[in-house]
Amino acid sequence: MRNVLTLVLVGAVVAAGVFAATRPKRTDGPPTGVITRWETMGKAQGLPDDRVFAVLVAPEGVWAGTEHGIALVRDGKVVRTYGEADGISFPVVTSLCRDPGSGTVYAGTLRGVTEIRDGKATAIRQAPDGLINDVVYSVLAQDGNLWCATAAGLSRRDAVTGRWESFTERNSPMKEIWCYSVCEGDGKVYCAIWGSGVLERDLATGHWNLYNDPDRDMRFDLFKDDGVLSDVVVGVSSAQGSLWAMSYLGLSRYDGRNWKTWVAEDSGLASSFLSSGRAHGPEFWPCTDKGLSPAGAGPDAGVSYPTETSLPDDFVWSVDFDGRDVWVGTARGLAHGFRNGPGPVETAERGPK
Repeated sequence: MRNVLTLVLVGAVVAAGVFAATRPKRTDGPPTGVITRWETMGKAQGLPDDRVFAVLVAPEGVWAGTEHGIALVRDGKVVRTYGEADGISFPVVTSLCRDPGSGTVYAGTLRGVTEIRDGKATAIRQAPDGLINDVVYSVLAQDGNLWCATAAGLSRRDAVTGRWESFTERNSPMKEIWCYSVCEGDGKVYCAIWGSGVLERDLATGHWNLYNDPDRDMRFDLFKDDGVLSDVVVGVSSAQGSLWAMSYLGLSRYDGRNWKTWVAEDSGLASSFLSSGRAHGPEFWPCTDKGLSPAGAGPDAGVSYPTETSLPDDFVWSVDFDGRDVWVGTARGLAHGFRNGPGPVETAERGPK
């Protein structure tokens, strides 16, 4: 099961600098705003399992989706767990999101979606509820609407009517229906599709747009920066006008006019095999099978520094942010990274000093 799960779920980064992971180490100390200390926790500290596939920072704490259920972490301790006996749709959790309006947390699983409202977990499935498929890889709460990327297409539950609408190759431009990731940005919803690139839905007009790899080779990037790196896209993230697309071959970014791509061989990216990743203001944090490769603006954005503590495992599945802190889901536990001062997001928000 674990080998199969790895193949199924494994699905990135660069903002203005280069990746930190493979640069020469310095010993004169890190600049302000980088991770200098990690605290980790796993099954021994109360998580349902050491494999943490999804992590979500919320006002009530940090949610961790694992191979055997969901945990809520607060002040460094597990305060609540959810398993099948508590009403979740399936123990293997692939993704997490939260509706900021209602506070409802949604968990995508390999057998439907779990809705957690006021501490109560409720399962949502293909039948009788209306999902197009029970294998759910990614969930998105958008203005009260619930979007689900599944193995058989993209589903959306309307916030007002509660009705489900599904999108496949029959009513959208997607060529394949294995939808792997869904995100929102700049009035659009983006969906990463295995074998069909990135699908874009304009929320105001309902217009579809499909971004494909122009060279049509799923194994190699024949022409650099010509478009999305590969049609095999496993993750999407959007922030500050940029769309990021992750694949097993590397990373792509679209700024609305031009594409740029990165692979491990020509950058500081830890690995070209990306499972996911998340944009955070001017930063982008890719999750790879060989660790994190965070990058951002500034002259020190390409330098790594040794620390006494580290991630519990190099296989990174997910990442989210709590102010200046970073939470990371890995193959052997949950990690909390502490910055030694404001990061680029805080600096950009406050303006130059």
